[in-house]
Amino acid sequence: MEMVDMLRMYSLFFLCLLLHIKQSNGQSTYYLSSTGRDSNNGLTIDSPFQTLDRINSVILKPGDKVLFRRGDIFRGTLRIQQSGTAVNPIIFDAYGSGEKPTIAASTTLSGWTQVSGNIWQASCPSCNSVVSGVFMDGSPLPLGRFPDLDDQNRGYLTVLSHEGKTKFLSRESLAESWVGAEVVIRPTQFILDRAVVTQQSGNSITIANNSVYDLADGFGFFFQNHPATLSKDGEWYYNPSNKSILILDTKGKVKSSTVTATAQPGAVIGSNISYVNIQNIKVIEALNTNLSFAFVSNLNVNNVDILNAGEDAVGFYGTGSNVVFEDNLIHRANNNAIDIIDYSNSVFRRNVVRDIGSQAGRGKSGDGQYRGITSFSTRGISISENLVDSIGYSGITFLGNSTIQRNVVSNFCLTKSDGGGLYTVNESNVSTVKSIVTANVVKSGIGAIAGQPANLGGAANGIYLDDCTRSIEVTNNTVYSCNGLGIYLHATNSVSVVNNTSYDNNEQFVIYHNFGRCPARSNIVQGNIFVAKNVSQGVARYETISNDLGNYGTFDNNYYARPFDDAIKILVGYSINNNQVTSYLSLAEWQRLLGKDTNSKESPRIYAPFTLNQIIGQPRLYSSFDNDVSGWYPTSYYNNGQASYDNTGKIDGGTLRVDFPSPSGQQGSYSFIYNGIGSVVKGKSYLLKLDAVANSSNKAVQVFIRQRNAPYNDLDERYSFIVNNVRGRFEVAFTAKYDESDAIVMIRVAEDGQVLWLDNISFQEAEITKVDADKYIKLLVNPSRNDTEFNSNGSFVDVAGKAYSGLVGIPSLSSLLLFRTELTPVDVSLSLQAAKRSIKPNELVQYTLSVKANSTMPNSISVPVTWSASLPNNLQFVNGSGISFSSGNIRSDLTYLNSGSTKNFTFTLRPLVDGIYRLSAQVATSNFLDPDSEPSSGTEDGEDDSATEEVRTFQTTSSSPVFVSPNLIQRPLPPPFKAEVTPSPDKADLSLYMVYGKMDAKVNDIISCTLTVNNAGGRDVNTVQIQKILPTGLSFLDGEGWFVEAGILKNNLGVIRSNSTRVINFRVKAAQTGYWSSNAQIATTDVPDSDSVPGNGFLNGEDDQARVEVRVR
Repeated sequence: MEMVDMLRMYSLFFLCLLLHIKQSNGQSTYYLSSTGRDSNNGLTIDSPFQTLDRINSVILKPGDKVLFRRGDIFRGTLRIQQSGTAVNPIIFDAYGSGEKPTIAASTTLSGWTQVSGNIWQASCPSCNSVVSGVFMDGSPLPLGRFPDLDDQNRGYLTVLSHEGKTKFLSRESLAESWVGAEVVIRPTQFILDRAVVTQQSGNSITIANNSVYDLADGFGFFFQNHPATLSKDGEWYYNPSNKSILILDTKGKVKSSTVTATAQPGAVIGSNISYVNIQNIKVIEALNTNLSFAFVSNLNVNNVDILNAGEDAVGFYGTGSNVVFEDNLIHRANNNAIDIIDYSNSVFRRNVVRDIGSQAGRGKSGDGQYRGITSFSTRGISISENLVDSIGYSGITFLGNSTIQRNVVSNFCLTKSDGGGLYTVNESNVSTVKSIVTANVVKSGIGAIAGQPANLGGAANGIYLDDCTRSIEVTNNTVYSCNGLGIYLHATNSVSVVNNTSYDNNEQFVIYHNFGRCPARSNIVQGNIFVAKNVSQGVARYETISNDLGNYGTFDNNYYARPFDDAIKILVGYSINNNQVTSYLSLAEWQRLLGKDTNSKESPRIYAPFTLNQIIGQPRLYSSFDNDVSGWYPTSYYNNGQASYDNTGKIDGGTLRVDFPSPSGQQGSYSFIYNGIGSVVKGKSYLLKLDAVANSSNKAVQVFIRQRNAPYNDLDERYSFIVNNVRGRFEVAFTAKYDESDAIVMIRVAEDGQVLWLDNISFQEAEITKVDADKYIKLLVNPSRNDTEFNSNGSFVDVAGKAYSGLVGIPSLSSLLLFRTELTPVDVSLSLQAAKRSIKPNELVQYTLSVKANSTMPNSISVPVTWSASLPNNLQFVNGSGISFSSGNIRSDLTYLNSGSTKNFTFTLRPLVDGIYRLSAQVATSNFLDPDSEPSSGTEDGEDDSATEEVRTFQTTSSSPVFVSPNLIQRPLPPPFKAEVTPSPDKADLSLYMVYGKMDAKVNDIISCTLTVNNAGGRDVNTVQIQKILPTGLSFLDGEGWFVEAGILKNNLGVIRSNSTRVINFRVKAAQTGYWSSNAQIATTDVPDSDSVPGNGFLNGEDDQARVEVRVR
């Protein structure tokens, strides 16, 4: 008995010792469950804690783990107060199965009562003086505002006049009293301030405004957080005096839904800690910052969902080091996504950041708000491989000594302007350690037009290096489709811009001064591709307020291109003797000006920007210069330009000679030759035609239409062309942007020592079709992390002239800009008709031959075509208009056959004897590819470029002779060819095709969509799952068989038999303005696919994926 007792005593002793060792080494694992109890010890799954307050009270030790049960919600704040070690970090993670556990800093609202009409009210005793977000079943509800977003001026009123920062007069009438409301006001493009209305007298508003910015006339404002703003379903208002929330709810959904409001400052807060790992959880709905850290080091945050932040999603405040923040999702924050203050050697990679600061008025006041990822550190920050989309202001903001690489930034500057997809600044003009900006894709800068004067534009710049930026390498980036500048160097020093592509931005590349505070110096601009997609976009601009452009840096081996107007494309501005000179230059003129860009090149292909459908009416202006200058007048900067009559036969007799007899000795000297064209009407088009020749090559000429009198506004874009020492014909089409009763056409010529002669100038109304640039220029962008092949769908060359066709491989996070090269398809067809088909021998018969040209890809205004017809025996040629006859053949050469038009030819023939006469004609030559015919292929191949007409004499019988046009060159027709690919008998071949009923929608539009699944393989498929990811701007409405799992729309289809198709319909709603990409893929099948791998992503080019781009206005 004593031995048994002794053994029990020793066993108890060793058990206590082991527990002591375990606890002292910090190896405890704590469990939390919403069904647990705080009275439990929390050390097993069966005895978990229940609340965050309980785990906050535990003193954690190195190596401890805190695990939250998946699928559970824990309300309050998790406070991390202890540190781990390098060997034994403290870990916060999940256990169990299902959705990630949620830490919610919000409070649940209940006890809803209907107080007035459709207005519901609930008290919020846990709320503070402000509420930054209200949510219904996890989705944010809109804060009420006046005017509404869909009202005139996109939800803004206008400041008519102001006094300092606190008082202004509204241009629009204010019927409501807004005292106590919050006003959101734009004092400048890049600021949205919030202030409380303290007084109102009619349209005069007084506010308690602490902003550093004065108010500004012409900018916008609106009211929010006031009961009178509740006009749309779901809008809310918070009354801090009685801590109650009002919601407009026409369907009473508040009573059956979970409604929450932001209450706690943060969901997870940690300060003065190190060696902590946080992973596999979800943090939501904080009043201020969902994840808030101060003075932390060696912190790892991985696979965490940070959702619905009332203000900021994540903050790293104070100083710290060695933070790794990767593979996280940040979705919906009213202000900023990530703020990084003074941290060193920290990495932020592979995060998805979406819908940040996208609602005006919901972010904070002042500078530095509505941003995506923002680093204020100069101590070694790496921001890489992040997807940053739908951002109110700048996408990624950084300072010196940073690496910004392989990020994709899109849809930025949604609520504020004058920002960048990638942005940096050095306002203090201090020396900085070099930063690297490389292999990023920046696209679709939107620009917040609403609430600012119309003349300011979008100013959503792609890569924006602001005031006094120094020491940055900008290499191998792709910037496109920005409503602003592609790459913008604002007074930079020692910046290298090398091997970047900037395409389809308002301007592709700009270096601009900041009024001398930081002169641009020692920049390197080499090997870049700067291409404007259309004639309204600029290619490059270099401006200074002094005469120091030569000191801006080294420029060479760049491509400056505007394929639809490639002559004049570089704007320079500089000062000479206190006179500011602005010049629009060709590349050759820019090269001559400063000797820069000596090896740079222009567009590899030139395309006409329009097709001419028809001429309307008589010319407004026609000048053949037979006797004088025909009413053309010159004006020039230095009064030395001349426009004179010249009868030396330079073109067609008399011409208008334009030159500068007395050199001015000034740079930026121009002469403008103009004449009146009468009135023009907004939206109507007008065609200018002229012949020109110069005394040497590469003479740049610019033409435009404008008001004759003040304010002398241009009425359309300016167009340009290059005149050489061989006569050329030039045609330019204008479409008036405004009505103008007294317009003029102007021809601008630079003083460059050359002489220009003009002739046959006409101007008249016309019907034109502007070309679709996307049919000629193709930017292939690979935003994925894997190399991908794209189908070029044609023959192209890149800027260097290298040819591409078929599949084109694009490396990860890079692009290739291509220019179409194949002959423009022009379908030339003939028809032939006789005025009489039954005649007497020797009776004259008139024939009409019609030539028609149709082109779906207008590469040229006119089509050169030659047609011919060989006369049958005994059919005699009599006469014809515009044709020639020789050796039994009639023929006509058409120099100009406008695409879409028909040209008729009449000629008279005589049958000499009784018989049947079959006359055939065909297209003999064409400089363009006919999609369904081949010139000179014979008249019996059934192609539409040939035509036959039969005429009989009265006396013909069944035995009468038949006389037929000779057809000696008939091409043998090939046998039918079957081009089907034999399907693999043991595999399926599934492909996906998606169609949206609207590609350009407005907010709240319902869009009908169709997904088509085709099985071209040899084997039936029994089970197929379709996955679809909708972007933020589109919300799913309905569709048979669709369900949501892990945030992804899915649809399980049944059997799809070999060589059959299934069609799935669904509807989405346009929820938010922007450019949105909707992706779908075949996720799983039970049968191997012959050319695709199910479920391997949305962007690798396989045919089991589909993608649709939708614009929501």
